[in-house]
Amino acid sequence: MKIKSIINVAAVSAIIASTVVLAKPTSTGATVYVGKVVNESKAQMKKAYNSYYIPVQRTGKLANKATVVAEYNKAKKQYTYSKQTINKYSKKAKKKYLTDLNNTYKMYITKRVEPYLKATTSLDNSVKVESELQTAVLDEDLDAVIVAHSKLGKYVSSKQLSIYTHVYEAKTRKIFMNEYKDQSSKYKQFRYDVTISKKLDQTADLLEYGKLAKANTILKSVKPILNRTSATFKEDLTNEYNDLLEVYTDAIKPPTAELDYIDATNGKLTLEFDMGVSSLSIKDLKVSVSINGGAEQPISPTSITLSADKSTAFIIVDQIKATSTVQSVEYSVIYKGDKTTADPFEVSAVQSN
Repeated sequence: MKIKSIINVAAVSAIIASTVVLAKPTSTGATVYVGKVVNESKAQMKKAYNSYYIPVQRTGKLANKATVVAEYNKAKKQYTYSKQTINKYSKKAKKKYLTDLNNTYKMYITKRVEPYLKATTSLDNSVKVESELQTAVLDEDLDAVIVAHSKLGKYVSSKQLSIYTHVYEAKTRKIFMNEYKDQSSKYKQFRYDVTISKKLDQTADLLEYGKLAKANTILKSVKPILNRTSATFKEDLTNEYNDLLEVYTDAIKPPTAELDYIDATNGKLTLEFDMGVSSLSIKDLKVSVSINGGAEQPISPTSITLSADKSTAFIIVDQIKATSTVQSVEYSVIYKGDKTTADPFEVSAVQSN
């Protein structure tokens, strides 16, 4: 039993010793061990590259991003481990191994995989924004279009183009460039809609604060580009432009007096205006009279005079002659297309003897 136990102990010791040798190579096997680790690391770097390169060549479509990321992370991890192994076990060939490892990392990871992953991340984000824009257009929601359009602008910039042009391999790069061109086209499609909408909002604010000259300048800049808007929003933007133009046109008209009310007695009308009139003549108004609710009969004033501040006009007309019955008299005046009627008054009946 003792002999058997000794043999078992010896066997276990031998296994442990061999394990130690494998885990920590002796100076004799260090070169082989380091070379193996470096080669495996280099192979993983190439595998990470091929994880996107091969699918593109076979299908013409971008590879599954999760797969590429997984292989990329493995390559980075093995790269770090390889450098540690070289620094620990290699002496004379240390520079050679590190140069080979770093050059391979630069070739496959730095110049190929990382630019690809950066491009795919950017593309994924741009596709989401593009979808937001399309949804806003379908909903005919111009405010949402403006927000999405602004976001998309980031992804059709020269910076974005630079990200795509740094993707290694022509066929892969072409996929990104095609997406860039497509998104640029959609961005341009609604560029004028967004620009005009913002200008019209600015115009509305300027008109509200009485800055007519600036409002007019913007309206003039909008008119030539209205026909460049998309079919989706052209009608709404055109109507908004016309409404603001009308507001501006009304705002620049000199203020004109409006007739507030009329006070009437037999043969005399007193017209009260909200402000002084520049002038007033028989041609500027039409006077009519209705007796006892009958049809209105036009009458001609015999004279028109104005008060000192020209806010009150005194009109003399022929008096209504008394008859055997009481008469209800109602004068009306049409001034600048608007009709104003005085309160009716009565003409007493002629007293019989």
